Amino acid sequence: MTDETKPEPQRRSIFAAILSEPLTHFLLIGAAIFAGHLALHGDEEFRGSGVVVVSEGRINQIAEGYKLIAGRPPTPPELEGLVADFIDEEIAYQEAIALGLDADDTVVRRRMRQKLEYLAEDMEAISEPTEAELEEWLKANPDRFSLSDRIAFEHALASRDRRGASMAPDAADMLAKLVAGGDPKQVTDPSLLPQALPPTSLDGVATLFGRPFANRLFAERGDGWIGPVESAFGLHVVRIIARENARLPPLADIRDQVRTDWIDTRRSDQREAYQNRVRDRYKVSVDWPEGFTPSPDQTSR
Repeated sequence: MTDETKPEPQRRSIFAAILSEPLTHFLLIGAAIFAGHLALHGDEEFRGSGVVVVSEGRINQIAEGYKLIAGRPPTPPELEGLVADFIDEEIAYQEAIALGLDADDTVVRRRMRQKLEYLAEDMEAISEPTEAELEEWLKANPDRFSLSDRIAFEHALASRDRRGASMAPDAADMLAKLVAGGDPKQVTDPSLLPQALPPTSLDGVATLFGRPFANRLFAERGDGWIGPVESAFGLHVVRIIARENARLPPLADIRDQVRTDWIDTRRSDQREAYQNRVRDRYKVSVDWPEGFTPSPDQTSR
């Protein structure tokens, strides 16, 4: 039996059941809001600008992006397809913005903020620093560029895994042989550790041998073979070959590092200055939860 052949009371009961559904209410309210907004503002508010311009520069940018990913320029048919995809994407973007789909989207908000900050940096292009500016920057920020204390050493290992209970007396025997002029390569147990290290910082030594080993070695002031010095691998007999005290290297040795730091700092300063200028144009009101006391820098905003 179709809806047309059903008795009138039955059709009315079905219609009433549909009207009582919450989803029906939601759809009706949404349709009413849409219709009201359409009547007030017209159809254009629910459409994009109606104009999509794909400049030669944009096409070159699309082609360059493809080249970076594929390792080669796009063929003419591929480029046509890429431009067609861009047009579809631009139309969808304009439609989504017109419908307000970007609102309250955390990812979109963060991405747009990031692009705005990049734009702020580009608005005030950073010139290439001079040698004098880099020298001044290096001297004003020694902590950023100073080389820490370093030591170079060689060692012989009495392996914990290979020696077991005899590890300590074997390490003492190694020490005696090396002090007497023995070759460390002839007495050490094989391992994946380097036999000798060039000048290396405490953190670098700790990465390979562990922090206790590194601390003990950097505290040592004597010459010749010392030990045993324990690590997770076993007991080591060590000879410090050279020591280098902390120092600030000349600009010529670390110019690229100083230049990068100088430019990054300038960009950060420009971004912060731009944000402060923009923030001053806004009146901000924050309703903090009851019982919450914001810090002074928050209440002053």
